[in-house]
Amino acid sequence: MEQEKKYFCGNGKFIANKKGVSLSINLSKIPSEFIITSKKGEKWVRLTEWINEAPDTYGNDTRILVDTYKPKKKEEGSGFSATTSGYTSQDTGDGLPF
Repeated sequence: MEQEKKYFCGNGKFIANKKGVSLSINLSKIPSEFIITSKKGEKWVRLTEWINEAPDTYGNDTRILVDTYKPKKKEEGSGFSATTSGYTSQDTGDGLPF
């Protein structure tokens, strides 16, 4: 299985007794394919923040990665479509909820 490429785009430092994180994100490192445009035309990026076991050489406590998950396209006539929360049934027009 091919390993998915990781896009590191920033880092963070704990603040206020580790109750918050100050983040820095390099927008140039976010590939355009992962910038999502909402129905309202707003631009979004899904990110994942990883907490380091120990601060790095620059004192950063966290690393920020672009979330590269892409849902699979639903197959025609499969009866089900994959969603992030499981499966949802498709309406077959027979009036039954399943």
